Amino acid sequence: MTISKIRIANFKSFADETVELNDFNLLVGANASGKSNFVQAFKFLSDIAAHGLEDAISLQGGVEYLRHFGSAGDEPLLFQVTIQGESQEVDYGVDVGKRSDAKPTRQVSIRMPQEIISMDYEFSLRFHKGGYSVERDKLTLCHDPGIPTESRRGSSAYAKTIAENSSGKLIVNSTVPNMEHLSSFGGEHIAERTLLFETPILYLFAGTFVDWFKEIGIYDIDPKRAKEIITVAGRSELETDGGNLALVLKNLLGDEDTRRSIRNLCQYNLPYLKDLKIEQLADRFLSIKVQETFVDGSELPAFLISDGTANIIALIVALYFQEQKRFAIFEEPERHLHPKLISGLMELFKEASSKRQILLTSHNPEVVKNAGIENLLLVSRDKSGFSRIVKPSDSQLVRTFLENELGVEELFVDNLLGV
Repeated sequence: MTISKIRIANFKSFADETVELNDFNLLVGANASGKSNFVQAFKFLSDIAAHGLEDAISLQGGVEYLRHFGSAGDEPLLFQVTIQGESQEVDYGVDVGKRSDAKPTRQVSIRMPQEIISMDYEFSLRFHKGGYSVERDKLTLCHDPGIPTESRRGSSAYAKTIAENSSGKLIVNSTVPNMEHLSSFGGEHIAERTLLFETPILYLFAGTFVDWFKEIGIYDIDPKRAKEIITVAGRSELETDGGNLALVLKNLLGDEDTRRSIRNLCQYNLPYLKDLKIEQLADRFLSIKVQETFVDGSELPAFLISDGTANIIALIVALYFQEQKRFAIFEEPERHLHPKLISGLMELFKEASSKRQILLTSHNPEVVKNAGIENLLLVSRDKSGFSRIVKPSDSQLVRTFLENELGVEELFVDNLLGV
């Protein structure tokens, strides 16, 4: 499953922007152009799926920091996301409705053997003095209803299941053969300031959709944090800044095949790195140690490891060994790296994107050079201060420049990618 398109309106520096995504994407732009705000859009969606709408807004700093800074109070915030599905069988059972004694009022289950072609989810929030209210909240699933697939590709005749939050009530309609009874689930109450996205009933139709957003990984690696000595107790997933790298590596290096894979991937970019170890100190602390080829038998403690080495190790762990993350976002992963290493790192990102969707942010010309023009997204501010995102590959003038042997990185430096 991958996000094929996202629309964002009235969110931070975005007025109303629709962006199409590939498996591998590089978002480039000047400082303060909106790169981090685009990343925050995905964090907001992930937080809704994991923690609910109220907490997701709070994690953004509240309503005043969520919506576009210059917007009028009556302009709604809007998100619309389209995910390309996979051939799958949806088979879920959930408890619907709760009585005061915390027992479910009824149990329901559903089986959808049809292939889900795509999922489109849209919601909008309207802001007012009392806070906000849910204005629109709708999920549309497009199914292949089991007849020969090739004859229907590109057709608008796909069967659909539509679930909608209408004034706090669930409405469900389906044109999937033999699934018309789904409409009987309509009428379920949806709490105020709650989205379909965070209700158990959505698992009847698109549980994988919700789970996908819960597993968005956002990484902004700080090599100094990644080198820190840490306690043996902590999360098994890599933290956003790589601060628990030693603990994650301890769990991974215990398996010999995984250890060999990590070492080989590191050596692809760091040929001098002979081995990687985790040392346990005073039974309560963990520290990274590396062995280099320059001196036989010598091991460098964490505080002597270069920032670039720590950065590469953390990126490799995030890319290849956090398999639960369906969509991985990396902010400026090339920091602390010599330009010669960037081409190898970009090859790893492209390779990993065959298994999970990847988005990078950068303003480094060497990263741009190695990304491929078809994978570039350029963000910039217009005269009104709104962030705009375009695909340079759609510009005939940019392609003309490239045909005349001007490098894409030169166009980026000269601010010509957006022409």
